[in-house]
Amino acid sequence: MSAQVDAIIVGGGVIGCSAAYYLSLKGLKVMLLEKGRIGQEASGAAAGMLGAQSELTEDGPLWKLARCSRDLFPRLAEELRELSGIDIALVQRGMLKVAVTEQDAAELKRLLDLQQQAGEGLCLRSRKPLLRSTVAAPGGCYLVPKAGSRMVVGATEHEGVFTRRVTAAGVASLLARARELVPALEEAEWERAWSGLRPQTPDGLPYIGPAAEYPGLYVAAGHFRNGILLSPVTGRYIAGLIVEEHTGEDVEFWSDFRPDRRSGYVEKAL
Repeated sequence: MSAQVDAIIVGGGVIGCSAAYYLSLKGLKVMLLEKGRIGQEASGAAAGMLGAQSELTEDGPLWKLARCSRDLFPRLAEELRELSGIDIALVQRGMLKVAVTEQDAAELKRLLDLQQQAGEGLCLRSRKPLLRSTVAAPGGCYLVPKAGSRMVVGATEHEGVFTRRVTAAGVASLLARARELVPALEEAEWERAWSGLRPQTPDGLPYIGPAAEYPGLYVAAGHFRNGILLSPVTGRYIAGLIVEEHTGEDVEFWSDFRPDRRSGYVEKAL
């Protein structure tokens, strides 16, 4: 391999692709290394929600990062359409959060007050659109409407599992929760089920930034359930670091995501 490049990115998921995109915009020659197909792992298994408020339940650094990244998508969608002709089908219709029990209602009220202050998936197809907006309920169940009257239902979560096998119990659990939210799904046509492996850090915050002991090495990993949502802000920030531009971001804010905040884990991994 004799190609001369300015940056090499290991991993062709949405985070790696985002970093490659923003680096290329800055004029760098980028090589993207992926052992399989681009986006075939966790990125390809995602439902594609951009709900910064859907799964994050505390006003912490991850929630702030998610909202910042979500706001980058309209411009990103326009850029990608102009450059490639590809429409990423960005939908901005908000999200419906459903309370099934009194306890659910209390939790949603808590989250509403907070916002004012500050695994496996499956796909069904109905004969006509059942929903126009994403629906989420406490307990991790969500329904995401897609083109062609399809509905993505997710997601189960199994800690410490490193296989992509889909279980009957997981699918049954998702179907039961989905029918509770939208009874009309009882008549939907079954299409397929899938799973993906989602990397998570010990404290739940992704590693984003330079690897202090390895000059020239930068880390962007551990985004868990929010890789697509966090991809624009992550790629833009990493690109800014590599070309040594001032990103305008709060240094103290980004310190929450430094890879060396848990140096023991980083050293073991490297």
